[in-house]
Amino acid sequence: MATLYIDSSSFNNMSVTGSFLVSGSAIFNNPINVTAGFTSSLSGTASYATNFVSASYITSSNIFGPFGSNSILSSSYSVSSSFTSTSDFAYKSYNPIAPIYSALGSTILYQPLGLSLSTINNIAAANFHVNGQLKLITTYIPVTTTITGVKWFQIAKGVFTASNYNGVGLYSYSAGNLTCVVSSSNDGTVWQTATLLTMGSKSFASPYVASPGTYFIASLINYSGVTTSASIAQFAPTALSSGVVSWDYTNTANINSTVTSQTTLPTSLAMSSTTINTTVFPYFALY
Repeated sequence: MATLYIDSSSFNNMSVTGSFLVSGSAIFNNPINVTAGFTSSLSGTASYATNFVSASYITSSNIFGPFGSNSILSSSYSVSSSFTSTSDFAYKSYNPIAPIYSALGSTILYQPLGLSLSTINNIAAANFHVNGQLKLITTYIPVTTTITGVKWFQIAKGVFTASNYNGVGLYSYSAGNLTCVVSSSNDGTVWQTATLLTMGSKSFASPYVASPGTYFIASLINYSGVTTSASIAQFAPTALSSGVVSWDYTNTANINSTVTSQTTLPTSLAMSSTTINTTVFPYFALY
């Protein structure tokens, strides 16, 4: 390999077809066109980058991007970044079974806290048909995601005369308070449609773009008369102590609870008004 030594000089329109080795420092005032990529480490500083397309690995962006300083638009793996608008790594790290569901054709995005491949075999029947009982179970959304609705596994189709509100919703959580951010339209057939051992679903009135955070999936059933109780799947069928459900959480928070005598989904709700549920962990998933 030929070697070019430069003490102090400048070049215009310099073309290198072989190797170009810099052992000191080099300053480039114009764009560098590289067709085969850099095979060694490349470090430096830039106060502004006008065209940053993608990166498979970024330790710390330090790049002025579409959302200001230290922001990147897309990254498959980001160790440190002040802002990442889409992160496949973050989603799959928190929700490791999601890629399996997706590969098999499922649209499920998020499930209740604690449900994984190791506990999915604990799913069993649960009597869901409690008139006017609001069920709340927590889940976590690690990246901004568009949520279409709620899914569940139907054990037995209900037969009843619907009244008031029947449907599902999603609540955001903050310091012991729940706020309904989206819900489905009232549908008296929602718990009477899916057949034995099939997946039931109900879409929200409109898709909801959920920011990262803790949420509670809600369901409600109301009827004036019942012939056959609707049953959906539950997981962790072995009864747990109230201490496990409430753990060391503050603001009387818990991961699984109910509220009775509800004719519609409340707009807001304090967790102190809920009753901890230690025996039935209903399986509801977001899609």
